[in-house]
Amino acid sequence: MVDVTERFFQLGPNRLAEDLIGWRNHQPVTASDLFSRMSAWKKQIKALPGKNVALYFTDTLEFIAAFLAALHEEKRVYLPSNVLPATCAMLAEDIDIYLGEFPAAYSPFFPGESTSGKRQKSGTFSVPVSAELVIYTSGSTGEAQAIPKRISQLLTEAEVLEELFGALSHQTDIVATVSHQHIYGLLFKVFWPLLTGKPIHAVSLSFPEELVAAASLRKITLISSPAHLKRFVENYEWQQHAHRIGTVFSSGGPLEKSTALQNKAHMGSAPIEIYGSSETGGIAWRQRQETHDESWQPIPNVQWRIHPDEQVLEIFSPYLYEPDWFRTADRVTAGNNNRFFLQGRVDRIVKIEEKRVSLAAIEQTLIRSRLVANAKVILVDMEEESRLRLAAFVALSSEGKHQLDSDGKLTMNRKLRNLLLSSFERVAIPKIWRYLDVLPVNMQGKTTYAELKTMLDQESLQKSLTKTPETLILEKDENRLLMRMILPENLFYFQGHFPETPILPGVVQLDWALMYGQQYLDLPGVFAGVQALKFQHVILPGASVNLELKYEPSKTSLSFCYFSADQKHASGRILFRLLPNEFPSM
Repeated sequence: MVDVTERFFQLGPNRLAEDLIGWRNHQPVTASDLFSRMSAWKKQIKALPGKNVALYFTDTLEFIAAFLAALHEEKRVYLPSNVLPATCAMLAEDIDIYLGEFPAAYSPFFPGESTSGKRQKSGTFSVPVSAELVIYTSGSTGEAQAIPKRISQLLTEAEVLEELFGALSHQTDIVATVSHQHIYGLLFKVFWPLLTGKPIHAVSLSFPEELVAAASLRKITLISSPAHLKRFVENYEWQQHAHRIGTVFSSGGPLEKSTALQNKAHMGSAPIEIYGSSETGGIAWRQRQETHDESWQPIPNVQWRIHPDEQVLEIFSPYLYEPDWFRTADRVTAGNNNRFFLQGRVDRIVKIEEKRVSLAAIEQTLIRSRLVANAKVILVDMEEESRLRLAAFVALSSEGKHQLDSDGKLTMNRKLRNLLLSSFERVAIPKIWRYLDVLPVNMQGKTTYAELKTMLDQESLQKSLTKTPETLILEKDENRLLMRMILPENLFYFQGHFPETPILPGVVQLDWALMYGQQYLDLPGVFAGVQALKFQHVILPGASVNLELKYEPSKTSLSFCYFSADQKHASGRILFRLLPNEFPSM
């Protein structure tokens, strides 16, 4: 066991308890505060059996406390980029312990605050330098893949970041729009600032107003992504106050040159763009100027070459898990002074009916249309049809939205299919089309396979749901109705209310009382309000309940009561307002 805490977390014996680690809700978090949380996590983790630990937190400072405690206890840490159902199902094969903000079904642990009232003194936690963690690819080119990393590799890379960019970020706070659960955020928002003592803002920010507010209080370095920066430069408040923000970093995808230069115009310097991946760590960087130079400069210690046949980039660096040349899926050409140019990707090739199909090529063909602003295509397994299908998610341009509104979805589908048929075989034409205002992006600013697949899964689920219960009329006369209702587990209204313990919402019970009253009883006028509304016991999936309705003409009110054999569930009185032609004659 070698103590690397002094070098890494700067929380060794030379660090004072009151030293600032970061900010949470504009309140300072000190070394003492962080050590208290680390100690609480250490005590929790020590009592749990198992080697593999999954961590998921939105709060970066809480993440650091749990992360260091898990490493101290010699656990292998897994860092998923989200807690979507597909991600959790994938993790379940390997994980023994879940820490943080996982769904309740996974029984995650989260220790409470110390009740002793004493603040933990700053001290030293030791972790093995060979400790490993597992991160995941973003999933933007397919299903997320697990990537092992060593703490020593991330430390080395953080030291290189300080060597390259330390002078630009001196005496600044670290503010991010991206998550620490991904390699980019982990390096720039956790390892680098903790190595160098830069205060960390615990919560990632998403809106220009939030960033302007943060920058108005302190000088900041912004860790961001192309998707966020594009939205920021279009915001008036950002334009007026962007000069308050110091250095900006961008990674996670290509940053449009217009966005880079707009940032430069507002801030005085263009964002520093980082090119890399989960597998490789950082590969190269650039900072665009007014010149037309689009080349990339390798990060120190990274060697590169071009594969002679495929013309793709290959690299060798200390940030790779395996000490060997790594072949990327990016086409490149060589530039001057050991620089190179990116020329697009060659991956995302799928096989459909034995034919190779480039998803990237389909997307680019769609985007070149004046009808389309952005597009993403994924391959999905249609289990009910036992075949693979392509699904296209399209953000239309202004012209495209106008045509969709005027001509409808089927016509738009046909136009885009015909566009693709001029370049692709029929097997490569998407069968599923979804039109969105914007493509969904995660905290890294990427549109991922998991998010798009979840969207389709939710649609499929909705189609399998029913919105009506099974009913049986037990008694009925002119002003009274008694009916039995059986609520199937696939009732639409159980979805999301609440996810862990589904119950029938009260508003649905009220709506049904009104609906069945209008259907079976001669109710006058229009709805005017509700009185004496009470909900005594919840109604669960699969329940059999009785609904009694009584209309009182003299009061123009409908009383309702939901009850079962042993308890009353809900009751109330619905009031009606008579229309002029319904008033009794004098």
